[in-house]
Amino acid sequence: MAEEYPEGDIKWIHPNENTKIELRVTTNRDNVYRLRVLVLEDFPNSVPVLLVCESPQPMPEWDESHEHHTYDRKQGLINICHNYYAHWSPEKNRIVDVFKKGRQWLEAYESSLETGRSMDFYLDDAEVPVSVNPCVFQ
Repeated sequence: MAEEYPEGDIKWIHPNENTKIELRVTTNRDNVYRLRVLVLEDFPNSVPVLLVCESPQPMPEWDESHEHHTYDRKQGLINICHNYYAHWSPEKNRIVDVFKKGRQWLEAYESSLETGRSMDFYLDDAEVPVSVNPCVFQ
């Protein structure tokens, strides 16, 4: 991760147990957020949790929502649906990929606020049919 993000933007919390990794992310609109990944005990075999833990404006009170690509809140924070659980691969997916998906989600969130279009418009995933709600099955 260090080669893809500046060292000062990454924060490790409890790296030996209940590991959390936070990343400072600046969007294309120059808004600064902090994303938090909860690394579960059986990682990389399970999909990590991705939360928005800091934002320039208060985040909406969204719970599980296909429309917003979120799961139920965790630790009082927005829990981003970043990877369809059936597509998660311990051999292919990395923590840095989770943060990249988080950045895409933030860009879609800001675009949605600006244009009024659904986040689905910006996060359309050709691999998963629209009739399937990948954000429900984790």
